[in-house]
Amino acid sequence: MSWNWIVVPLAILVAVRGAYVTGTYIIYWYESAQKGFPHLENSGPVWLVGLRALAGLAAEILSSLLVLLAYPLRLLDGRRPMPPGDRRPVLLVHGMYVNGGALMLLRRRLRRAGWTSVHLLDLDFRRGHISALSDQVAACIEEIRSSTGADRVDAVGHSLGGVVIFHTLLRGGGAAALGTCVALGAPFRGTRMASFSTLPLVRQLAPGSAVLKELAAILEGSPAIAGASRLVSIWSNYDNVVIPTESAILPEPPVENIRVDFVGHVTLLFSPGVAHQIERVLKGSV
Repeated sequence: MSWNWIVVPLAILVAVRGAYVTGTYIIYWYESAQKGFPHLENSGPVWLVGLRALAGLAAEILSSLLVLLAYPLRLLDGRRPMPPGDRRPVLLVHGMYVNGGALMLLRRRLRRAGWTSVHLLDLDFRRGHISALSDQVAACIEEIRSSTGADRVDAVGHSLGGVVIFHTLLRGGGAAALGTCVALGAPFRGTRMASFSTLPLVRQLAPGSAVLKELAAILEGSPAIAGASRLVSIWSNYDNVVIPTESAILPEPPVENIRVDFVGHVTLLFSPGVAHQIERVLKGSV
């Protein structure tokens, strides 16, 4: 029996994803060089930075492949959240043009850490606008509250998902229902990578977009805008999609910014260290 029908497509997939991720890091290094390599201070000698950078590149290629493979697994996912117990329910929201499968490992980690009511939401990209996706998140939160009896729901969003969660809260759609909101690699001030796209939804994540300007104005307008909610942004100094990386940093207060080093954009979903930070933040909010 020939295995070529498996090996060849897999090799092509690895090559394509490897080329794409490598291309994003070329842009990352170019942009960083223009600014004198910010956020790489105190990272050690040049040889160590090089090794960590290569390891981060390899991890990002692997992570991007895992996200693609997780897409069909989500379609077969039949797991249902259990009652919340003594901890708030948690809603996990994925990023651009994947589905909830990207967050299945994080869901597993949270369940093993004691959260029994962990929910995945598949964003409906046909809605075409961040405001419409925020409405979907707000409706899902109300469903979770109704089914669990919880007063508030904590939420974790990756990339676009983080922007949508904060947008839901700050525009009032989740003000009374959201507890802790954690964003992973969310381009709150836009990413230059979105400027290469012609898709309307992606363009909303470009620097200077109207929806991001609105979000920034709300955040900077009043430190008390979040009310009883806790806002946390986890960002990486080695994010190959959020360019510049400081786009994920928000004003303190009302936001708590947590930096992780040499973790790629998609690798944020699979990093044990990032998962530990999420658990720490959520535990502190129970």
